[in-house]
Formats: sequence, structure tokens, C-alpha cells
Amino acid sequence: MGKSFHIGTFWGIPVKLHWTFFLLHMIVTFYGYQQEGANWELILVLNVFILLIFTCVTLHEYGHALTAKKYDVPTRDIILSPIGGVARLEKTPKKPMHELWIALAGPAVNLVICILILIAFSIFFNHRIGEYGGLISNFVEHLSIDQFQLEIESLPTNFVLSILDGLFWINVALVVFNLIPAFPMDGGRVLRALLELKSSRLQATKIASSLGKVIAIVFLFLAFTQAHYTLGFIGVFVFFTASQEYKMVKIDDLMEHHTVNDVMKQTFTILDSDEPIMTVQHLVDSDKEIHFLVKDKNEQLIGVLYQQFLKDAIKRGEIHEPIAKYTSSQLEPLFTHQKIKKVYFKMLHQQLPLLPVYKEKELVGVLDIHTLNQFLNINNKKKV
Repeated sequence: MGKSFHIGTFWGIPVKLHWTFFLLHMIVTFYGYQQEGANWELILVLNVFILLIFTCVTLHEYGHALTAKKYDVPTRDIILSPIGGVARLEKTPKKPMHELWIALAGPAVNLVICILILIAFSIFFNHRIGEYGGLISNFVEHLSIDQFQLEIESLPTNFVLSILDGLFWINVALVVFNLIPAFPMDGGRVLRALLELKSSRLQATKIASSLGKVIAIVFLFLAFTQAHYTLGFIGVFVFFTASQEYKMVKIDDLMEHHTVNDVMKQTFTILDSDEPIMTVQHLVDSDKEIHFLVKDKNEQLIGVLYQQFLKDAIKRGEIHEPIAKYTSSQLEPLFTHQKIKKVYFKMLHQQLPLLPVYKEKELVGVLDIHTLNQFLNINNKKKV
């Protein structure tokens, strides 16, 4: 995601601004400055309006996050960028219906905001909700779907009415846009959840991802034939995101259906801790092993010698020093029956590139992160 800045924590969930968010305000300010020299009123309206839009986006993401929390799915954080927001969930919801409600919660928040704005117009501005239907005829003037930007010049002169009117249609757009049945929009996740009720998650994702690609191609077609260039950008984004979603779920499925026994190496080297580095120099450029288990004089494993540590020792001319000096003590036993998924994330988070594998009490192999990644990549390319 790149550099992000923490701006606050609400309901236990941090909110961060991606660094590119500030570029949006710079562009808006420059746009206002170019209007008749320096239109500071326009600059103020634009910047306030953008902040309010992203307040709505933030509430949308909290809709996802708080619903996910209800189903014991924690949210790492919410990140806001010029292209929207994302609530980064720590794990995938266990049940399809959980994913369905989590996905629908975001658009539901925007729908509630629309209703509140209509009520505000009815109560505070003496507009009956029925009469406010006039907004529909003004929609094209107020919000350019082609450019996805508010046409400030066409808004009413009253500041509050202008802001509320614009926010109403922005939230309508957020509801409609997010319910498009394509990843990464919420509609894609809703579709997958419904399909998963009758099929596997992998198959459901494949169908939803394929539909997302079709929609993306339609967007691209419209972009080139109707000069709707924003749709072209969205089409490219949707196409690659749909592909990436399927790959991620496929890898997750692989990790769920394979154990350590399927991936471990049964041929491996164990080094003696009191041997000097010079005796294992030949292992530096080994293409079969990257890291090596190390044992003490009592034949007990004491850690791992990483290939980079070995290279550094040789580079510094410390070839007479014992291997023990460069051995990492990070060592957690794995067992052949363990699922790859749990093991993989442990190795990543705790930075454990090589671990011994046991069958009951017998050392039968090693698992290194490089081999595991190769296994996932090779199998991910196979068609399902």
C-alpha cells in the first residue's frame, strides 16, 4: 500500500491516509486557483466537499469493518486514497452469509446517509421528500458520471444546499457503483457469497471473477467507443483485480488442502555447530539448499544457519570461526499433518525461512519458505 499516515482510531480500528490523498487536495486547489485568477470560495467548497465525501467513504468502510467484527473477523485498518477506501480484514469470513452481510453493510451505510439527507431537506429546508424528486432531473448537471466529479459551477448558490445536494448523489453513486457484481466492488463479493451457497469458494470466485472480467471489457469498450475514459481506467482496474482475487483464493484453497508432508524436503543437510565456516564454504552457491539446520555435540538441533550469514562470514574472512557464532536460534518444530496455511503465515510473520519437520518424534524433513512459494506458484498456474 505504500506510505500511510495514521489519523485516528475509532471503535478500535485505525484509519490511515495514503500519501497520494494529499495530491487530490493539491489538484483541487490548483483547479480552483485557475478559475478567474484565484477563486478561493471555489477552492474552499471543493476541499470541504472532498473531505465530506471521504467521511462518507470512511463510514462505508466502517460498515464493513464493524459487521466483520460481529462475525469474529478483525480489521487491520482502513486506508483512504484518492480512488476510495479499503477496510483490510485480517482473514476471510468463514461462512458465505457472513461475507454477504459484510459486503452489503458498506452500501447500506451510504443508503442511510441518503435517507438522512432527504430528511434534512424535508425538515430544515421546507422541501417535502416527494418534491425533492426534482433532484433526478438535475442529476446529470450536478454529477458528471463520465468524469466522476462534481460540477461545482452548476450547483445552487446556497452553500449548505449545494453540499447536501452533492453528497446525496455521491452516496447514490457509491451504492450503485459498489453493487456492480465485479471485484473489488462489494457486488462481486455479494455474488460470490450467493454462489458459494451452492458450490465451493474456489468455484464461486472463478465465476464471479469471470463475470468481473466481462464487465471490465464492457467498460473498456465504452471507454474507447464513447470517449468515457474514466470507465476505461475502472475497466483496467476491475479486470486485474478480478484476476488477482481468483489467484489469491486459489492459493488459499491450495494451502487448505495440502499439508506440510506434501511440500517438505526429505533430503537436507545438518551442520555441526563447532565446525569452522571454512568446512562449509562449498554450500554458499548451493542451488538445492538455501538455509541449513545446525546441531550441537549432543545431536540436538540448536538453530539455523542462513545462507546470507554464511556469505557474510566468508566475505569478512571469518572462515575459522565456528558455525555456532552465525546460527540463528529461531527454531520451531513442524509436523507432517499440519495444514500449509497455518504454517505459511507463521513463517512469514515470525520470519522463519526454514523449520524442521517431525513425524511424531522423528525428524523427517525440512520446510523452507522458498520451496513453499514455488509449490504455491506452480500449482496456482494449473487450471481448475
